[in-house]
Amino acid sequence: MATDDSPVPSGLSRRAYLKLAGATAGAAALGTGDAGTRSRDGTVGVDRRTRRTDYWTGPEREAPAGASPGARYFATDTGRQLVATRSGWEPQGFSGPYVRAGRIAGVADHVVTTTAELEAAFDDLREGDTVSLAPGTYRPSRWLAIDVSGVTVVGASRRETLVKPADGSNVGGFHVGRGRRVENVTISGVGFDGNDRRMDQSVRRLHGFLVEDARNVTVRDCYATRTSPYHVHDAGGSGFTVRKDAQEVALVGNFTEDIGDRSIQIAGDGILVRGNRLTNGFDRSISLDVRHPDGNKYYSRNVSVVNNLGRENSDGSVVGASQGTPKRPGAGNYAILGNVARGRHRRTVYMGISEDVRNVAVVGNSGWQGAFDEDRSGVYLSGAVSNAVVVGNTFRAYSKEGIEVDTTGRDVAVVGNSVLDPAGDGIRVDADDALVTANLVSDAGGAGIAVADDAARVTVSNNHVRRAGSDGVRIGGTDCLVATNAVGDSGRRAAAAEVRVDGADALVTGNKLVGGADADGWAVTAPSARLQGNAPPVDRPTSVTVRDGSARLRFDRPFAEKPVVDVTPESPATWGVDYRRDASGAYVGADLRFVGPTGEPADLNARVRVRDSR
Repeated sequence: MATDDSPVPSGLSRRAYLKLAGATAGAAALGTGDAGTRSRDGTVGVDRRTRRTDYWTGPEREAPAGASPGARYFATDTGRQLVATRSGWEPQGFSGPYVRAGRIAGVADHVVTTTAELEAAFDDLREGDTVSLAPGTYRPSRWLAIDVSGVTVVGASRRETLVKPADGSNVGGFHVGRGRRVENVTISGVGFDGNDRRMDQSVRRLHGFLVEDARNVTVRDCYATRTSPYHVHDAGGSGFTVRKDAQEVALVGNFTEDIGDRSIQIAGDGILVRGNRLTNGFDRSISLDVRHPDGNKYYSRNVSVVNNLGRENSDGSVVGASQGTPKRPGAGNYAILGNVARGRHRRTVYMGISEDVRNVAVVGNSGWQGAFDEDRSGVYLSGAVSNAVVVGNTFRAYSKEGIEVDTTGRDVAVVGNSVLDPAGDGIRVDADDALVTANLVSDAGGAGIAVADDAARVTVSNNHVRRAGSDGVRIGGTDCLVATNAVGDSGRRAAAAEVRVDGADALVTGNKLVGGADADGWAVTAPSARLQGNAPPVDRPTSVTVRDGSARLRFDRPFAEKPVVDVTPESPATWGVDYRRDASGAYVGADLRFVGPTGEPADLNARVRVRDSR
């Protein structure tokens, strides 16, 4: 219930509410009898003494019993205005389920019940009009264009009010801002069936809801299916399309099912995509780029993609922007938050724009890939993505990596994610100046965490890796920090290690091999690597058997600078060391010499430890 000083009632636009309030206030001023009595023309009078009028809106059958005489009720499903009397609710001024009239003051400027009325209403749109569509199926033969500002289109619901273009008409659904710039448009409660089986499949881009040259547009609680052409990449019919000149557009609470191309695709500026359910699609559920009729691809900017569900997408990612060079600069500033990807789909998030894309947040998403016949990662950042975070996501059973960062950009943080059972590496980074921290990786088919050979200045810290099929942590890049990671039970494949460091100038500190980790789980091949405080230590003591006063020692890893060799003979002896180098100059071993107390070559056992001199 809402009173005359309440906010706008649910179910009405503010403009329609003000019309309704004005009309009923006027009726109150003209009333000629006690509340509940009928005037000579048969309408219900209103008590002049009424100081407070109550208003309700909702389905007619839900009009509340026991309302005070004089209260008003607007039935959103039948379009009737009712007034409360002592004997119950009575129609005010007119009756019948729908009125076949061009306009109803205070309710809607166009009340539509037939296809002819629908087309006529859109031919006669004026600024500020409200178009109310009754339940039913409408078969227009042309696009429903909105080329004036302030228009509101309201259907009974996305399932009850359906627009299905006429056979062979080769048109889409609603087109906002087709011929001129418009503002402040709302479409709600309408379904669209593209009727693709009766359309010429060579006619492209017959979208359900198309926003072109417009600002401040909301499309909510709508539905789209079978858009035409059907299952055509980049030029098929999509459910909801926002082109490059659109600004401040909200797509909220919509549904798509069995769509022709993409469920939602956007190329405008300042776009909100929230709470949509997108199932059994073809290409992406939500695309951050749109191929326009001129053949160019345009990317969106300043976008929030929040709490959407993408399921069973046969040939695309749930959220993504495909590879290619933007037609205009400035793509980016994306927040991709709390979305769910399930069943067959390529990736949860894909970002592959070739030119600079900055400010990308992939946060709190959940993806579980069903059977898929291509190798695809849960998240794939490529192209030139910079200043990006992948934080707090959960990914399971992807056919390639869980998280893959392969970008010429820099400053990417992968933090606090949970990655389970990917076919490839759990997390793979091929980028400069990246951070990989506080992630949990379990049962990866490849390495738990891998830093590519041509990456640089990557920090891998505070991660927990277990049961990796290959190395638990593998560092190929240069100048990396590998700190305080817990790694265990890795290396199901031959020649794998818990921690492998091949990259130059790495600092490896405070790491722990846990669980069933192999005591020989270290593989440090980079001579310039510095190691300290790891458990078990990388440079651990070994036993050496000395015969005829000599022993040959091979270091566990190469050293760029001459290491320190600590020797503890089990019997009194004097010892010396001669270092060996390989062709690159790295120290790779030593020859030890032992002399007994009387100067003869000694036979004995000794404990030897080789450690970094730095």
